[in-house]
Amino acid sequence: MREILAPEIALQALNDDLAEYHAMAEARGKKLADVLRQYIAVEQRLREDPDAEIIAILKNLGIDPIDYATIIHAGVQLAHGMFMKAAAQAIRREPHKDWNGLHFGLMAQDVQRVRPECVEMQPNGFLAVDYARLSKTPEMRSLPLYSYRYIDGVVPELNSNEVA
Repeated sequence: MREILAPEIALQALNDDLAEYHAMAEARGKKLADVLRQYIAVEQRLREDPDAEIIAILKNLGIDPIDYATIIHAGVQLAHGMFMKAAAQAIRREPHKDWNGLHFGLMAQDVQRVRPECVEMQPNGFLAVDYARLSKTPEMRSLPLYSYRYIDGVVPELNSNEVA
């Protein structure tokens, strides 16, 4: 009996291992087989023409490929993807500036004034912005964006005029 059921048991174990992926595909209104076909096709296109496929992926995600390339080339870090356009514009305004290692983000105290639930006190005593939570609020776009560098984990200076 075990020999007869062995293939069924193995298939059920495989299906159990894939259950979370079936659920993720289903949540997007798709079947796992279709998602895997798409993934394999993307991988193939990346091998054939990486530039074109990366551009297609970025556009599919709603990301401007030129803004993305600008950010990557400048070596800038973004606290949240919503800052990409503003950061890219600032970089293009001052292309000869040393942008490498600069971060773009919000000041926790600014956020705390309008959305205190989106700011957390860290164990080191510094305030931190919960960007995932804040990004779902209308205030996200109205807060001033800052550029800053970390030096030994501390932000010594902030400039909001760089990112108008």
